[in-house]
Amino acid sequence: GFAVVPWGPGAVIDGWVTGGAVRIELRERSRTSSVEVDQDGRFSFEPVARCMVQFVLYPLDHSPGGKPVITPSIDL
Repeated sequence: GFAVVPWGPGAVIDGWVTGGAVRIELRERSRTSSVEVDQDGRFSFEPVARCMVQFVLYPLDHSPGGKPVITPSIDL
């Protein structure tokens, strides 16, 4: 899950995942950034433009069948 907090003209995204270590890629209109979740599964992106975004979750354990998960586009 995630929460979007307004911050100036943009926003901050605070989120969490379960199920192990992942790298999360945030695709914005004109840039892509990524972070690895901490030991509690939490992550944050700031600042983020208020536009359509998409998350891609890459498992870091390299297990067989560990394919990226791509979310639908989300309008912030």
